[in-house]
Amino acid sequence: MTFYLDTTNSNLPVLEANEEIVHAQNCVGLYFDEEKSLDYGNGTLYISQKHVFYVDSENAKKNSLKIRLSDIVELNHTSRYFRSSPKIHLYLKFVQEKWACKICFYNNTGSTLDPCMNCGVEGRFRLLQADCHLNGEGNRKKGICPTCTFQNYPDLLFCEICGTQLTHLPTAEHIQLSFRNGGSSRFFEILNEQRQETIKKKNNALQDTNRLKKIINEKSLRIGGIRDLQQSHALKLAQNGQTLVRAFQDLDAFFSLTQETMDLADQFVERIQNLAGVAKQSDQVQQLLKRTHQLGLLRNNYANMVSDNSNAHLFQVELCKSISELLLNHLKSDTDTITMTHAWAMYNRARRTHLVSPADFAKACELFSTLDLGISVSKLSSGASIFQLKLPNQKEKFLSTLLQTMQPSVTISQCAMKLHWSIGVTMEQLESAESEGYIVRDIHEDIGFGIQYWKNQFQYFESELDNFLVPSQNHV
Repeated sequence: MTFYLDTTNSNLPVLEANEEIVHAQNCVGLYFDEEKSLDYGNGTLYISQKHVFYVDSENAKKNSLKIRLSDIVELNHTSRYFRSSPKIHLYLKFVQEKWACKICFYNNTGSTLDPCMNCGVEGRFRLLQADCHLNGEGNRKKGICPTCTFQNYPDLLFCEICGTQLTHLPTAEHIQLSFRNGGSSRFFEILNEQRQETIKKKNNALQDTNRLKKIINEKSLRIGGIRDLQQSHALKLAQNGQTLVRAFQDLDAFFSLTQETMDLADQFVERIQNLAGVAKQSDQVQQLLKRTHQLGLLRNNYANMVSDNSNAHLFQVELCKSISELLLNHLKSDTDTITMTHAWAMYNRARRTHLVSPADFAKACELFSTLDLGISVSKLSSGASIFQLKLPNQKEKFLSTLLQTMQPSVTISQCAMKLHWSIGVTMEQLESAESEGYIVRDIHEDIGFGIQYWKNQFQYFESELDNFLVPSQNHV
């Protein structure tokens, strides 16, 4: 069964708790049963530990859906055949239809042609025809709720009264994923692995539940008392002690193995870098470097979302979207700024694993101008790059905010504290405003105040000074 998918401002799926994106593939269309869907013709597929997400490229807010891995009964893969693209076939669980009786409003399960289970009134043809007309696409676009018939605003996705979903989602039990740009084999492999892990977790949960029921039944037959409580407490302490001992042993072994792996990786990288330029062009060395990149010894990969070199552009696009999500959470006001170095550190600190290299981070940031994700990149005179919210008249707003801090004057540290900027960014902005003539500096080295900046109240001072000096020179 398909469900409506909420997306972020960067057109990424909203994930649940303890859920991460494992793989992504673009240029994918959907088929429901044997018919090609026009609303879901081109989009990006994402795989997580719980769902398969489809985010439409043209209308991500309305034409996006998700499928639970636990609802997939069967999974098949067909390769390319003549002009037909390779496809992955998903067979979903059968879900019984639910309908509300028009007489007693009882929620029945089954066909709408069956009589109501509560009042026994059969559904008449007129009522069924009216219900079909009410659930039609024309009324759905007008915002009429199919459950309570409330007239909602046309752009709402859920009913304001009863919360029923207003958008139309396909209910097919057979869904085909058509891959127009390749990548179906890798996607099928990862999807099958995640599905098998989901089935395994479900079976383990059932086994734990049955084991817990058995323990509860055994304990219910035992006679309670002080001796029983003492034995239970002693047994629990012994189990906790054994668990802690095993945990610390595994942790020590993990640290020792990690240190050995890091030393081996450093030695390997040192040997690769010592190779001559001619030797690096050989096929064996190139194959070795490719395997090294896949292992993450020379650079880290982005959560294995794209493992093929032909999908490097998709890797940069998804990385740019992920960076924009982090920046939008930190850039609250119109004048907030974050340097690229600080943003790179925050992003890797939030990931904890599979860190992104500075080169990949810089290449992904170059796509902000084309993807229109609400973030703009500005380069200062020193060469440093800063991130800002993409707003109209950005320079005028920065200058206005900078002048508001001068009441009547301000130092560099005071301006940085008021605007929550770094010292380097503050110095660059003050020097830029000074070069354009909006502010002036006043040096107080003798009394220990340092440099203070004031609003320029003498914008026409040079012309007035020239007019004042010219008559005096003629008089002499």
